[in-house]
Amino acid sequence: KSASELFEYQPDLLHHIVTTMNPNVLTAHGVPVYRMDQHAGEFIITFPRAYHTGFNHGYNMAEAVNFAPPDWLQIGRKCVEHYSLMRRFCVFCHDELVCKMATRPELLTLQVAAVCYKDMLKMVEYERSKRSELVEGGVRNAEREAFELLPEDERQCALCKTTIFMSALTIVNGRDDQEIVCMRHFKSMDVDPANLILRYRYTMDELAILLKGLKIHAESYDDWMAKVRTALDARGDERLEFSVIKDYFGQALEKKYPESELLVALQTVVEEADKCQMVAHQLSSTQGKIRTRLGTEAKYRLTVEELELFVNQLETLPAKVTGQKGVVELLEKVSKFKVESRHLIEREKASLETVEDMVEKGEALDIFLPEVEMLRTRLDQLQWIKEVREVLDDPSEVSNDSLVGLEHRGCSLKPRPDVEAGLSRLRGLRITMDQWETRATSCLQATPKWNVEEVERLVREGESISLGLPSLEKLKEAIRKAKEWWSRAENLQKPENYPYLDTLEALVAKGRPLPIRLDPLSQLETQVAAARAWRERTARVFLKKNSACNLLEVLSPRYDIGMERRKKKKSDEGNYRHPIFLGLSAVQLSDPQEIVNAFKQAEQAELISMRDLRDINRNARDRKQGVMLECELCLDKYPPGSTPLPRLPSGKARPTSLREVKFLCPNCLRSRRPRLETILSLLVSLQKLTVRLPEGEALQCLTERAMAWQDRARTVLATPDISKALKKLSIQSKEDGDESGSLDEQSADATTDSESESPLPTRRSSSGAAEIVVELSKDTVNKLENLLVEGDLLEVSLDEVSHMWRVLQATPQRRSKLYPELDSLEAELIAAREEKRQEKQRKREKLETEEGREERERKKQKKKKKEEKRRQEEEARAESEDDCSAKHCKRPTGKQVHWVQCDKCSMWFHLFCIGLKPQQIKEDEEFFCGKCSSSGKSGSRKRSGKSGGGSSSSKAASSSSSGGGGRSKEPAPDTSDMDTD
Repeated sequence: KSASELFEYQPDLLHHIVTTMNPNVLTAHGVPVYRMDQHAGEFIITFPRAYHTGFNHGYNMAEAVNFAPPDWLQIGRKCVEHYSLMRRFCVFCHDELVCKMATRPELLTLQVAAVCYKDMLKMVEYERSKRSELVEGGVRNAEREAFELLPEDERQCALCKTTIFMSALTIVNGRDDQEIVCMRHFKSMDVDPANLILRYRYTMDELAILLKGLKIHAESYDDWMAKVRTALDARGDERLEFSVIKDYFGQALEKKYPESELLVALQTVVEEADKCQMVAHQLSSTQGKIRTRLGTEAKYRLTVEELELFVNQLETLPAKVTGQKGVVELLEKVSKFKVESRHLIEREKASLETVEDMVEKGEALDIFLPEVEMLRTRLDQLQWIKEVREVLDDPSEVSNDSLVGLEHRGCSLKPRPDVEAGLSRLRGLRITMDQWETRATSCLQATPKWNVEEVERLVREGESISLGLPSLEKLKEAIRKAKEWWSRAENLQKPENYPYLDTLEALVAKGRPLPIRLDPLSQLETQVAAARAWRERTARVFLKKNSACNLLEVLSPRYDIGMERRKKKKSDEGNYRHPIFLGLSAVQLSDPQEIVNAFKQAEQAELISMRDLRDINRNARDRKQGVMLECELCLDKYPPGSTPLPRLPSGKARPTSLREVKFLCPNCLRSRRPRLETILSLLVSLQKLTVRLPEGEALQCLTERAMAWQDRARTVLATPDISKALKKLSIQSKEDGDESGSLDEQSADATTDSESESPLPTRRSSSGAAEIVVELSKDTVNKLENLLVEGDLLEVSLDEVSHMWRVLQATPQRRSKLYPELDSLEAELIAAREEKRQEKQRKREKLETEEGREERERKKQKKKKKEEKRRQEEEARAESEDDCSAKHCKRPTGKQVHWVQCDKCSMWFHLFCIGLKPQQIKEDEEFFCGKCSSSGKSGSRKRSGKSGGGSSSSKAASSSSSGGGGRSKEPAPDTSDMDTD
């Protein structure tokens, strides 16, 4: 009415976005108008056929989306009809949309299917009426056409511009580009019906099938609701299986049925039935399975009341669940078990097997039953009583700890008369074991110690009580070690045996910690103490203060002549580490003649080495410049201050030159060199000892060597030429007025201990000896020099050595030799002392610095590591003392400890380590180890005590010899310590 002229000119004016109208005009004509301000993130929904307009308040970006809910189909069809009247092109084909939906009705929701069915029903009725008009109008030609495959411009009606899908009319003229029209224009067409052709997409039967599919899908919800109501209302045997009910629920979810009370009820029933079925399966699956006691400790198990409620719940469910029959049978088994268990609990006596079977039966039910706990308590009591009876019947294998544990278990049980009786008997046995253990502990710590018979008696008492007593094995091991020690001690004390001190010391060290009184121990300790006292006395006689050599090295011939001497710690251990003894076997060490031969060979080697060294030093004599001190024996030269001077004689006549002083370097003068008379007194003391000492044998050899040399020297000195020269030198010495009284005293003084530098002596006024020259033949001089070299090698002071030296010093060859004056040595010694003082001062200052402290700390750590390593080695040696002589001792313990001794090598072995059993060893047969058997001797085995109590006799061969310093005893080989000797 407000713009009628516009609509007359363009009827579809409202379909173009070119017109706006004042809202007041619309309101005046009764059109409702609404105003809305749209902000970011907000949506405005415009319903169909609504007029809307708007504008932006600035820069903006908006998006419009068209969507169609199910109830839009009816509006959409009216829109298509309106577009047809307006001759406006459709956005899409409405009929095609409906037919496409009808071809897949299962994909549609119930609401969409219902709306689609109504819209398609109108479409089919309209199509049927129009096709009937064509038949009545005389149209006879028809053909199928797939309109959806045609281009959009070829499937539009030539008159109303509607997009055609169901059917259309065209003229029969054979042209491919001919136009088509809708069937609603048939009556207005001025064309012969016989020349028209009906083009259709579906036949009426096909449309009926599509319509029926939509109808069935739309009405399936009602059928589903009827079935679900019937299923939920069923009771008893009329109930459906749970799988059917579950299918109903799955169908609702699949077809997206609308929410309703019925669907909620069905979901509740399905969830409840699913849980009940799972529990029923669990209860049914546990039946008949073997369960351990640990396996029954579940987090939660049903009680009998809960099981009964669960059975009632299964019966009231609208669905039949699988496993319901098994749950009912389980309830019957539980009821039967309760009756049987009550009857068994009320019985006074019951067998262990019966209770075990009933407990297993109750645990297999997998239901919480108080009767099972009561039966388990009863079972624990019966099992404990059975263990107590086994212990009391045979307590030999019971330890004190196991007995205490068994008693504690009994105290934790529920009181019963038979349990109390068992506890009383266990306490009695434990008290007996504790009393024996107290006696055993006092035996191990007793002072004075018990003898072997008393300890064996105590062990027999312990074995009669139990073999598991803690101290029993200690006592057995102590008895075994004591008997073994006793056997070795008796073997060493036999007349034909003459052991070394090291062997006795090791035996005494093993016997002292044993908790058993050993009668021979005191005698052996006395022998060891006497031998050590003799060795210490001999060391005081021979060794100089802070000497780097031990006594055996001093008494034995030198083996390191010409070698660089390394500083080592003084030690009395390892006497057999001396090279003379290293080359001897155990059998050779037992033969004194072999030892004498070894010493003689060492003496010859020493003499040869010294002569070679003298030749080397004699050739190198001219290379050293300045004031030097020359050793009379090795001819090596030393600068003043590097080695101490000999102690010079005191008196009025003091030497002015080193020509009158015999100088021996520290390497050649290794000891105090006592006189032969002192050594003979030591040998007399040695004869009284019953123990062999390597030092004693070395002293005997040294004495024999010295006496033999003395005889040779006296023979040479008794010749006329030398005797005359000695007489002349003695007269001159008396004229000079020596306070020493003789040449011998000067020599003795020159060879005394002096590790510190001696002060320079005062000079005497004249040197009378320098005026005497002794003329001797060259052979005589050579003979004297050779004898003097041998005499200087002896660590003994002999007058003949001094005589020979004085004679040789008076010969022209030595008179022509230049010796440093004592005055020239004074400056050298003062400079040497000052240099030493400054060196000590520098070292002291260096130690005060940071580097010195670090160096001191490093040395301390190094020393600590060495001490730790030595301690570990000592512990390892202590642990290996109980090892047998097998190549790989397995260190058996307890009942596996059985010892046997080889009758050839006297070595002890564990039977377990050599693969034998006690039954294979016989007391009346000999036994040879594998090594002795392979060497050619074989025989039967001889057992030596079950736990180390006995020993086989030791075979020791004796030998005789004229050497060894006149020994009356001939030592037998100490085969028990063959590996250490």
